[in-house]
Amino acid sequence: MTARVDTLEQIDFPKLKAEGIKLLIFDYDDTLSGQSEPLSEETQKFLKLLSEASADPLRSFHLTILSNRPMSHDQVSLILDDTVLYFKIGEHQKPHPEAFLPILREHNVAPNEVAMIGDRGGTDMWGAYRLGFRERILITPFSDKTGKYYPPRLFQIIRARENARL
Repeated sequence: MTARVDTLEQIDFPKLKAEGIKLLIFDYDDTLSGQSEPLSEETQKFLKLLSEASADPLRSFHLTILSNRPMSHDQVSLILDDTVLYFKIGEHQKPHPEAFLPILREHNVAPNEVAMIGDRGGTDMWGAYRLGFRERILITPFSDKTGKYYPPRLFQIIRARENARL
């Protein structure tokens, strides 16, 4: 099942931990930040609270960003001092299973120990569904909340149709 939330803060992370989730995979654009924008300080702090280095065992996860947008590991490492996220983008893009499988191997987790958090039904949620991720969380896109970036009309229609089917 795919859950829907408006913000990251609405996700019940202690419940995910209690259900055996060890790895959180986040989409970047329109999930953690605005389109092509850096992470806000607030989001960075929030992610650090969720990281495996967290003092709270109910909020201690492996974290990964998986994005189809070209962005180097160095860019993400600079954002978070290389303490929180393992950034992965390979030759395959979401929703292809090969975009996700190296991350599962890297963290030594099974699909039922993973939650995918993203804004796109057709890439983020479909890829997670195909691999059998235990949790799929569809978040309201930043662009819908802030109005700073409006995707092209065709992209808006595709996103609406993808997300309506979940």
